[in-house]
Amino acid sequence: MEIKKSWHRLPLEHKELLSKWLAKIRRTNTPVNEHSRLCGDHFEADCIKRIPGSSRVNLKPGSIPTKFCFVQEKTPRKLPAERKSVDRKQPRLNVNNPSDDIAECEIDNMELEIEESEEERLRRRIKELELSLEKETARRKTAEAALETKRFSVKNLRQDPKFSCLLEFLGDGMNNLTYWGSSSASNSNNEDLGGSKPGPSRKLTADDELLLVLTSLRVGMLEQDLAVRFELSQSHVSRIITTWVNAMFHRFKEVEIWPMREQAFANLPEKVREFCPTLRCIIDATEIYIEQPKNPEAQQLTFSTYKNHNTLKSLIGISGIRYSVL
Repeated sequence: MEIKKSWHRLPLEHKELLSKWLAKIRRTNTPVNEHSRLCGDHFEADCIKRIPGSSRVNLKPGSIPTKFCFVQEKTPRKLPAERKSVDRKQPRLNVNNPSDDIAECEIDNMELEIEESEEERLRRRIKELELSLEKETARRKTAEAALETKRFSVKNLRQDPKFSCLLEFLGDGMNNLTYWGSSSASNSNNEDLGGSKPGPSRKLTADDELLLVLTSLRVGMLEQDLAVRFELSQSHVSRIITTWVNAMFHRFKEVEIWPMREQAFANLPEKVREFCPTLRCIIDATEIYIEQPKNPEAQQLTFSTYKNHNTLKSLIGISGIRYSVL
């Protein structure tokens, strides 16, 4: 016998219940009017109310459709199994066999000794690691101190008596130099090398500027390299070098470079005294590579066809006592 399907109206008079029906149906553009019907197969059996002696089927108040093809019934999850707490078994005395009790006690004691020995081993390992860390920290501090002494800085040269003597000879006027290119640069360099310094504050101390100039003269580093090392612009490095070279020239020209005739003859090497008894000075010329000047006239004056490069020409005189005098 075929069971007929039942059809049920939408609960239009109950807005909240209607919204629940529509949410369960999951259909867009669901027609909501008095002619709309929903099949009774979408309701659970306990939601159906049959009338005795009649074939009509009604819904119980508040029933909601839940049976759809897109709804999968989930199997109920099993309850978690009851777990027993793990307690350390206490040794039980066996009245019937005392030797078994003694063996169990010895095993328990051995387990305790193993646990204590493992704990002691871990403690020793921690102490070893702490000592190793202290040694490594001390070694690193020593290495950093050694690196600091070798760092490119004037602090490492202040202990050199030659550098201190040179800075003392140049005088306190070097602290108030006017950089080359300012309006009063010629007066500051040619006359008293002192006075108040106009313009912006100095970025380097006099010691650092002297180190920069000596490095440029002795090693021949490029101005760009010096600018990176001293954290300056290349143009400012050029002004410092020009200013200090001019100031040192006017300071060093006061020093008498020619030795006395008697001193020169007394210190002549034996071979030189044998072949040149009246020698006072050996003259030679040399060229030093320089960067190409920006001024075209200076480029022409400093260009050397022999070196095929811009150079600085200099005349050197070596006295009989073997040091440069010119």
